[in-house]
Amino acid sequence: MPLFRRRKVLLHYHIFKNAGTSIDHVLEECFARTWRTFDKDRPGAKITAAEMDAFLREHRSVRAVSSHQVIPPLPSRVADIYPILFLRHPIDRAYSAYLFEWGKQVGQARPERPFAEYVEEKFQHPRQSAIEDFQVQHLANTNYDTPAIRPDTPAAEVLERATAFLDSLPCFGLVERYEESLAQFADTYRRAFPKFRPRVVRVNALQDAALTLEEKLARIRGELGAERYAELEARNKGDLALYAHALERFGA
Repeated sequence: MPLFRRRKVLLHYHIFKNAGTSIDHVLEECFARTWRTFDKDRPGAKITAAEMDAFLREHRSVRAVSSHQVIPPLPSRVADIYPILFLRHPIDRAYSAYLFEWGKQVGQARPERPFAEYVEEKFQHPRQSAIEDFQVQHLANTNYDTPAIRPDTPAAEVLERATAFLDSLPCFGLVERYEESLAQFADTYRRAFPKFRPRVVRVNALQDAALTLEEKLARIRGELGAERYAELEARNKGDLALYAHALERFGA
């Protein structure tokens, strides 16, 4: 018989512009003071599994934690981790990042400069911006105590590692199927977290929820033009492949 029972912790991988603010709101509603956020002050910093374990060891009352910067693999040495992760179609996600960074973040109702200029500026830093294979880059780490994915890591290896991490999870969410995703998380984690009864809320949503994904992509293609749109797709080849894989697996 074990002398003690390891506590259970929900860990939210808060990927930028993947419904993360809404999920944070849900977690705060469900867990109140036992929900915390953990990010470093430096933008672009990474939090390894070892650092997350150290945070959980220090904050023993925490039952749910959200982090923009935490990367795989799952922390494993302090608590039993139940991950919450949402993926999003990368082209739609790029447009949402544009609306936030060049609009809401700077106090504008709408960006004053066109999306094409935002894309051009971001592409000056290959594989290092928020709109270029961001999701696979974020999910491809495999080292417990060091970030091991460098900008020059082969794209095929990055995709393979990110896909393996996704496939290791008990469940995951898709922004485009938000309500279904919340229900799936609630059902999968019901026994471990009886208080986790997520209410469907949308916070910091910057696009018209009535538009279908196809309508959003058509609008983006119209704003960028065929050549720049094709480049955006090419720069997100890994994210598009991961998203297609996720669509096949979702709800299976």
